[in-house]
Amino acid sequence: MNECPKCRFELLGGALECPACGIVFEKYRALGPGPASKESAPPARTPVPLAETVEAPPPAPTENPYAPPAAALQSPASSLGVDPSSQALTPATVEALQKARPWMTFVAIYTLVCTAFLILAAVMVILSSLTSDGFGEGSTIFAVGFAYGANGLLVLYCVLPLRRSAMALKKIPLQGTSAGMESFAIEHGQFWQRIGKVLAVALILFVLFLLGAVFLGVIAAFMN
Repeated sequence: MNECPKCRFELLGGALECPACGIVFEKYRALGPGPASKESAPPARTPVPLAETVEAPPPAPTENPYAPPAAALQSPASSLGVDPSSQALTPATVEALQKARPWMTFVAIYTLVCTAFLILAAVMVILSSLTSDGFGEGSTIFAVGFAYGANGLLVLYCVLPLRRSAMALKKIPLQGTSAGMESFAIEHGQFWQRIGKVLAVALILFVLFLLGAVFLGVIAAFMN
C-alpha cells in the first residue's frame, strides 16, 4: 500500500494519480513537494498565557543639582542646637507691646505738637530779625531763630519712626503677628538709630566747643 504524498490517501499499487486530491504523481515529483496538506500539518500549538506583569517600583526621585545644601536651609537657632519652638513669638510678648502702644503714641504726638510750636516760634523769630534796626541785634535774633528751627527739625526727624512703630503695632490684627512685628522692629530700629546719630553729632559738637573754649582761653592767657 502506498500513500499520496500530498493528502496521504491510501493508494493501490501502480496508481498514476490520486483519486482523492487529483494530483499526478509524475508532475508532483517533478515540481517538488508542495505545501503539506491540512491533514499532514502539525497541530497548532496552544498559546501559553504570559505571566502576569509585575509592576516595577517607581524610580527613585533624583536630587536637584541646583538645590542649596541641607545645612543652608537650617535656621540659625537649629544650627546652634536651640529648639526652634523656643524662638517663636509668645502671646505675652505681643500683649506687652500692645499695652505700650498707647504710651508710644502719646509720646510721639506730644513731641510732634511741641516741635510744631518750636518751628513756628523759630519762623516768627527769624521774621522779627528782618525788621530789627541794628545789624548786630538782627543777626543775633536770626541766629536764635535758626537754632530753634534746626532743633525742631531734628526732633521731628527722630520722632517720626516712633509714631510709625506705634502704628505698626496697631496693624498687627490686620497684617498678622509676623508681618506686624517685622514692621514694628524696622521702624523702632530706625527710631533708636536716629536718636543715636543725633546724640553722636551733639557729643562731637560739644567736644569741639570745649576744645575751642580751651584754645581761646589759652590764647587770652598768653595775651594778658
